[in-house]
Amino acid sequence: MLLRVEERFPREDGPSMLFVVVERDATMWQSRLAETHTELFSHNHTGLLVIDRATADALEAMEKAGLIAPQLRAVRTVHPAADTPAALPHMRERETFLARQLKLAGMLQGEGFATEAVAPLSKALLA
Repeated sequence: MLLRVEERFPREDGPSMLFVVVERDATMWQSRLAETHTELFSHNHTGLLVIDRATADALEAMEKAGLIAPQLRAVRTVHPAADTPAALPHMRERETFLARQLKLAGMLQGEGFATEAVAPLSKALLA
């Protein structure tokens, strides 16, 4: 389940990074999103980093404790946090849509239709 997407801009001049937080299986999601990410963002060198909720929580705790410091000049939220009360009804609809698109992409990929799987995967990524 997708929890949060942010575009993070490093303090030093350089490409931005899409920072994606998922409930679990970050490695699987990283590989699933990599090809579509490359197609959509290779022209501007935006990076992609996918982490799970536990890792995000650990990083936030370390930052609050003063053990690490962010090196960012700006953060733009692309997808709101799942626990925002006003966002919950929309989030449920979105999660259903995302699940359907990812399932369709997985089915197409599994049957050898990798090219056709790009469209539903792109819809899920851009939703």
